[in-house]
Parts: sequence; C-alpha cells; structure tokens
Amino acid sequence: MTSHIMPLPEHTAKGPAFMGLKFKVPPFGKWIAVARERSRLGRLTDAQLRDMGIDPKAAGHEAARPFWDLPAGR
Repeated sequence: MTSHIMPLPEHTAKGPAFMGLKFKVPPFGKWIAVARERSRLGRLTDAQLRDMGIDPKAAGHEAARPFWDLPAGR
C-alpha cells in the first residue's frame, strides 16, 4: 500500500508557501494589540487625555479606527 503524504509547507522570509503559492500571514498579534490599545484609549476621560497631552478629539478618532488599520511603522 502506497501512502501519499503531502509535504509540509515551506516557510519563506515573507510567509509560508503552499502548493507553490506564497502568501503573507496576517499580523494577528498586532491586530489584537492595536484593538486593545484603541479600546483602552476610548475609555479614557477628556481630562486624562489632556493630562497626557493628547487631544480628546484625535483620541476619539484613533479609538474608532478598525483593528486591521495599523498605524504606520507597526
């Protein structure tokens, strides 16, 4: 009996390769971290934000961004 075992995907610098296709792995860990940060930012009061030198309107805008919309350099 001959078994046909598929080889495990190879990994490249940009992500895994499967059946000759190369794709980039989504940054799940970064998405989770950004979602938590934005959630916490959204719960701060205007006074707390001003104490840290953050404009409350800008903080509200940042907190409302979707988790997959990562800031530049992240």
